[in-house]
Amino acid sequence: MSSVLDYLEASCEAFPEAVAVADGAGELTFSRLRSMAWGLGQALLDRGLGGQAIGIYAQRDRRVIAAMLGCAAAGCAYVPLNPDAPEAKTRKILSRKKTKVGFKTAVRSL
Repeated sequence: MSSVLDYLEASCEAFPEAVAVADGAGELTFSRLRSMAWGLGQALLDRGLGGQAIGIYAQRDRRVIAAMLGCAAAGCAYVPLNPDAPEAKTRKILSRKKTKVGFKTAVRSL
């Protein structure tokens, strides 16, 4: 196995209903994590964002793992963005890295 996506696939085949990630609000099985990651990855590709830097604008939770894996599935790099950071800092990161915001769980307009 050569990548985290290979490990996800192998784990999903071996233990599809086992818990892959969990937080205080819930958990994701390997099969659900794979489904979310591949869905997000395909959405990025469908929007022509493959290979881009994608901002993940979210609190730390289980969905962030799916977003990171989705970025990897689309050949993208991810840039973690803190929803609690000052707006000016977030704008600076987005402009310097030429980052596309691809995943949000916190609501704040930029």
